[in-house]
Amino acid sequence: MWGWGKGKERDDGKPTTKTNSKKSSKNKSKSKNQARPEAVWRSTLGITAEDEPSPRYGHTVLYHGDSRVYFLFGGSNQVEFSNEVFSFDWEQKQWRMLQQGTDDADGEEGKHTPARRHFHSAVWHLNPLTGAEDMLVFGGKSNGYHNDIWRYIVATNTWEIVAVKSGGRLPCKRYGHSAVMCGNDMVVFGGFDSDSFTCLDTWVFSMEKHDWMRIETKVSPPARFLHTAIIDRNTRVMYVFGGHGDKGVIYNDVWSYRIDKQKW
Repeated sequence: MWGWGKGKERDDGKPTTKTNSKKSSKNKSKSKNQARPEAVWRSTLGITAEDEPSPRYGHTVLYHGDSRVYFLFGGSNQVEFSNEVFSFDWEQKQWRMLQQGTDDADGEEGKHTPARRHFHSAVWHLNPLTGAEDMLVFGGKSNGYHNDIWRYIVATNTWEIVAVKSGGRLPCKRYGHSAVMCGNDMVVFGGFDSDSFTCLDTWVFSMEKHDWMRIETKVSPPARFLHTAIIDRNTRVMYVFGGHGDKGVIYNDVWSYRIDKQKW
């Protein structure tokens, strides 16, 4: 934590601190010799040729702590959409295609794979039945918009659709939203919906009750999509940064949402 040093009081009431010129000069000399280490970007092109993903954007990547690998899902190359699943082992410097994806997946119940999509969201959820983390994918866009939830089970390399309690309210289909996981609750904010509106609504999906709840607040960030969001699990606060708003507005503001108080 940064703070001011404690000094003596001058005759005019202003604080003063005594400085040792020799010590100060020595510290300056020492700081010049100790250069700050530089951050370095490293290219991973050509690590593997067989299972390397094709060029894409609008995908999601999550780090899986149990297996210490990264999982990539979906995306687009401007020609077609993807529902492939890849893993990347950083220690082995190796890509693996886990699921090639299918052509006929439409996201309806009974299918085995989510529909191809990009600009969806993906979060980890700790499954209380297995004690393992599953990946939850929500929403996104392909030839249509989506508001379905799919669970990817790492241990079995399989997908299953997450059932939603019937009769309740659902968030509209959207893409470019954000999602974070806090306990058993997935918090979704913003996005761009199927009616060409930019969203400013906040929703919570309970993995325990399998239902959606819209959070009504007096104050919220301006409508936006393609923003970012992170969660501080210790304080249960979600932070949102930037995004694309209405009429071409691009934001660089930061908002916080207190999950327990349901308050922006």
